[in-house]
Amino acid sequence: MPIYPPRNEPTKKVEILDRKIKELKRYIVGDFSKEKILNAVEKVRIAHLNVLKARLTLNSPYKKEDDTKDLQLLREKIQKDMANWEEIEANKIIDYYK
Repeated sequence: MPIYPPRNEPTKKVEILDRKIKELKRYIVGDFSKEKILNAVEKVRIAHLNVLKARLTLNSPYKKEDDTKDLQLLREKIQKDMANWEEIEANKIIDYYK
């Protein structure tokens, strides 16, 4: 029996994302340099992508027979979100978290 139960959500990745968002908000509110804020924005972007990649992995079926239409639609939505986070501009991320 494993020490930790298996997870259905990327809990650790979400915790990391929350920390990166708090750090970005602190930099935005504080009087920090633009370079430091942009660095924090990139960390938030990477954390979002990591959460989405983890969700994509968790929603991938082990067997081809287990692949349902709902899972396919969910994977497509996650892939669209990943593409969105890869393309979004830093200023839009800053405005979103202000």
